[in-house]
Amino acid sequence: MTDNTTLKLEILNQNGLHMRPAAKLFQTLKGFDYALIYDGDTIKNPGILKYMTLGAVKGSKLAFSHSFQGKEAEKFYNTLVKMEIPGEGRIFAAPSDLEDTVVELNESELH
Repeated sequence: MTDNTTLKLEILNQNGLHMRPAAKLFQTLKGFDYALIYDGDTIKNPGILKYMTLGAVKGSKLAFSHSFQGKEAEKFYNTLVKMEIPGEGRIFAAPSDLEDTVVELNESELH
């Protein structure tokens, strides 16, 4: 991946990134080419076990590095931000809630 954009998201889920959100995250991002950055480690296209063993709790910030442009970037962004677990709500806080988020799209392009 070249000319990467990094999207940093804070975990909202009360129980952190336990089995259900980890499985949802893995299944949903399966077709994307990206790298996960957490706690100083960079993992390209992590597997379900990697998500489950991160130890990411509510308030932890995960960074997703990608090189998508245009509609592909918008799809990746929306996929992450809108991801929910039935009965638990959204996994991540909206990036507008975080000061250090870098996104390649304008908010107006997302609606």
